[in-house]
Amino acid sequence: MSWPTFKCWGLIGSKPELVRNLTKAFVEAIAYFKTHQNETLAIYQKYLKTDDMDALKETYEAVGLNLISEKPYPTIKGIQIVLRQLASKDPKAQGVKAEQFVDSTFLTELDKSGFIDRLYKPTQVVATREQPRPVVPAVTAKSNVPVKNKTKVAVTPALEAKTESAAMSTTSVPTTPVSAKIEVDKD
Repeated sequence: MSWPTFKCWGLIGSKPELVRNLTKAFVEAIAYFKTHQNETLAIYQKYLKTDDMDALKETYEAVGLNLISEKPYPTIKGIQIVLRQLASKDPKAQGVKAEQFVDSTFLTELDKSGFIDRLYKPTQVVATREQPRPVVPAVTAKSNVPVKNKTKVAVTPALEAKTESAAMSTTSVPTTPVSAKIEVDKD
């Protein structure tokens, strides 16, 4: 038996899209953590069960901002430290190289695409001046029964062609050319 055997290597080969999405979610979670301090502190407060905001802020800054990288590439040195500790309990870990535990293919892919960097760029808000949309009255289509205080429309397909511009409504809602008989009861 060779030590260690990881089933995740099979997962990377058999379901790469799953691993890619998991890596993407992990990177997005880190970005949220780093860019939403108030929400992160509320989460800390809930799960650490403390109201000591000074301690929570100190933890956030020490761990979140200083220890967790925006681009969480694994370090060979860190893996070697873990392997050394494991070797004290399991001698098979002594001959294992840290490099065999690293596959940063998916993280590198996200990094090179610019995905990670975009998570930390502020979103530009563009102001638009939309004209208010006109209020469209309630319409009862294909009905000849008068309805008080509502507009009644009898719609029949039209073969009589109107120009395209005349057929289009002025309210930015496209319509198809139809002939319509509109009656309004204002009683």
